[in-house]
Amino acid sequence: MRIRYISTAGLMMLGLCWFSLPLPATSIYPWLPKTVTLHNDKTRNNNYELNPQLPEDCTPGPCPKSSLIRAYQKLQFQGLRRNKGIPSHTKDAKTLRVVTYNVHFWQQAGSGHFSTSENVARELIKEMVAMDADIYLLQEVVYEQGIIHRLLKALNISAKELYFCPESGNSINSLPVGNLTLLRRKAKHLYTSYYFYNPATAGTDWTPHNGITPDNSSSPGRCAIISTIIQGGTDQTLQVVNTHLDHTDNCQHKIVQLLGTMQMMGADPYYPEISTQLIGGDLNIPMAKQLPENKRYALERDARLRNTTVDLHLLELLEQHGYTDSFDYSCIAPPGATVWSLIRIDYLFLKPRNHSSISFVGQYLFHTLNSDHSALVFDIKLIP
Repeated sequence: MRIRYISTAGLMMLGLCWFSLPLPATSIYPWLPKTVTLHNDKTRNNNYELNPQLPEDCTPGPCPKSSLIRAYQKLQFQGLRRNKGIPSHTKDAKTLRVVTYNVHFWQQAGSGHFSTSENVARELIKEMVAMDADIYLLQEVVYEQGIIHRLLKALNISAKELYFCPESGNSINSLPVGNLTLLRRKAKHLYTSYYFYNPATAGTDWTPHNGITPDNSSSPGRCAIISTIIQGGTDQTLQVVNTHLDHTDNCQHKIVQLLGTMQMMGADPYYPEISTQLIGGDLNIPMAKQLPENKRYALERDARLRNTTVDLHLLELLEQHGYTDSFDYSCIAPPGATVWSLIRIDYLFLKPRNHSSISFVGQYLFHTLNSDHSALVFDIKLIP
């Protein structure tokens, strides 16, 4: 696969100095490695471990957000050439390509405003065409009709393969914002959408919602999209979840949200036929077990100082319920960063009923100058 463009806007961003208040954290970033290590061993599916370089002005005190974004943009610019190493998608009934991508309101990293950028949207659409996936799990999507129409046209799919779940209380220029799942694989599927609500304000952890109708509730809440896909040409039935947890939400509420999502997955009428369950998206939490104890302590202490709750063990809840991080499943070192804050918070977890029925034949970090997240690309082989 070849990416033959670098957006002019993206290049301009490299030279800009963004204005932003410094993060109040003094201990969340200093433990990060101060070197960049790229590992590109073809025997490990062309994946590599990316340890972001800590900006110099982060060392003695708080790490300014603008410095982190500049460091992230530098890494993304250096990594653009690596996108060419992502192989073309093998399109057959036994191979599935899944992408999870936070598109940041169709805005680049460091953007200080929340108006849809036509140029960035155009480049993001080009990127998704280049990824050539069967399933797209997108987060922070502004549902702007013109952009969505162009996206569907570029990917050659109909509106029937589009599923949008707006987040309650979240809109930009009166347009709903939420998760978008696109299904390009021709297969029968059952779609269900659920809101996440804050139990303290809304009285419930989730409420069903019927799709792209904008939500008028003032209660804050994220949402999940649950899609059950009956594969043609195999005996595999997949259940794919697109979710986006709120980084400001109480960790206990996040636990309720994850447990509620798994409960609703189990309530699917096709559940007895499901061979593999996938949970992907921006979960806004680092993987605790991949951090040394001192790093875990630094993050947890910083959360307390900021009077927030960043529960590093929340993702381990998924593992307790039988889900495995895709990189762990393949015994591949995961990327060290998928977002501007130089940590990894984007995932694909899977739970196969039979481990011999599914394998990952490739997992890739897709670099971009058009969002504050990198995209993750997964090639999955389904074994009848």
